[in-house]
Amino acid sequence: MKTTVLIAGLLIAGNALAMTEFPAGNYHGKGHAVHQNGVEERYLVESKVTGNSIQTTYHVNGETLNYALQASFEKNGFFDVKMDGAKVGSGYCMSVWCHYSIRIGDFSLEETLTFFQEHLYRLGQKTIDGKIISWEDDTERQ
Repeated sequence: MKTTVLIAGLLIAGNALAMTEFPAGNYHGKGHAVHQNGVEERYLVESKVTGNSIQTTYHVNGETLNYALQASFEKNGFFDVKMDGAKVGSGYCMSVWCHYSIRIGDFSLEETLTFFQEHLYRLGQKTIDGKIISWEDDTERQ
């Protein structure tokens, strides 16, 4: 009986802690990527978080890359990931962490977002044409 009550309490507490909206703000900072073949890149990154969308700009080796996603939150922190209005994946959030994965043809990506003490930390991996790239970003709310 005690175990059942404890498990029920943890489930209720976990659901109460689920994030249902990304913390809005403009985040700026740096990132580091590692390609499967060992090539490493350092870059600048900016993310604008409004409502449940994240628009990110990467400045890598003189190139500017833009990436945008929208989250359509459901109950308990679960969400669909949309790009240009089309569902491309799914994810979930808890207290300060969110994780999602997407697949578009041969392209796949998974990323964990951590919103903590005015920072947005990102850790992820993507596969393009069979090649894996992993990264981590540390950005601070401006």
